[in-house]
Amino acid sequence: MDTHPTMNTVLPQLVAHGRIDIKPDVTEFDGKTVRFSDGSEVEVDLVVFATGYEISLPFIDNSLVFDESGKPILFLNVFHPQYDDFFAVGLIQANGSIWRLADDQSRLIAAYLIARDKGDPKADWFAKLKREGADHKSYKGYVQSERHRLEANYFAYRRLAKRLLRKFGRFADETIRGEKLPSREERAQAVVQRREADPVGHASPDGDTASRGETVSSGRG
Repeated sequence: MDTHPTMNTVLPQLVAHGRIDIKPDVTEFDGKTVRFSDGSEVEVDLVVFATGYEISLPFIDNSLVFDESGKPILFLNVFHPQYDDFFAVGLIQANGSIWRLADDQSRLIAAYLIARDKGDPKADWFAKLKREGADHKSYKGYVQSERHRLEANYFAYRRLAKRLLRKFGRFADETIRGEKLPSREERAQAVVQRREADPVGHASPDGDTASRGETVSSGRG
């Protein structure tokens, strides 16, 4: 599991029906002849170099993001080791939903900015941590290739992000304007209180009550 195969539902069907032949590594090109590592060769009309994975950010100096080998220097692929006003969201490839990871990244950025704005020691703690750069366990175990430069384990990455958010404490539940957002426990308690106040159903935006299982439309989209 240090690398993953091409994920495609049609490809196995085409192989099973003999429309595609699976060949080992290419060792030589000789005109229209392609030779493979098992000694076989075929005459071809077209060779497609579907290598891809050339990462470029044309709108900024790429040395702010990547080292000389092309690997990200950002902690969690988000935080610059030196600059406290430079962040990247979504610069990651993982075996899971990018939206949840992007949400974790955004919350970490907000918590860090709030802690810095308030002069809290947690900001100094995190600044020291991000100076270590991108090397952490959720990136390890993958082959060293262009394809895997942004690869990270989804579950390991989320565990680390959530652990860091917990260490930010109350700053993880505040907005940039300093307004306190309800915690998970407070949101759960609010749901319980609403159910206790309205045990039959729930109130619509117009104040009507619907029993469970019904759909109420206010006509407001």
